[in-house]
Amino acid sequence: MLNPYDVFLIKNDGLYLWIGDADSLQSAWKLIEAKKSSPEDKFKVYDRNSSETIEVRAGQLATKLGG
Repeated sequence: MLNPYDVFLIKNDGLYLWIGDADSLQSAWKLIEAKKSSPEDKFKVYDRNSSETIEVRAGQLATKLGG
């Protein structure tokens, strides 16, 4: 079974670079935290089940990770 979340880095030119999949939003946040190079990096999390998309800057993750 596929994990329900796809995680993408949004590049400066607007293109998306797939960086992995996750089984939960918490796992998606951890994947983003591991892949960020600066707090300004933008990421997109796509939920395959609901077709919803969340865009977040890496610098916003502290609140999502509970820190």
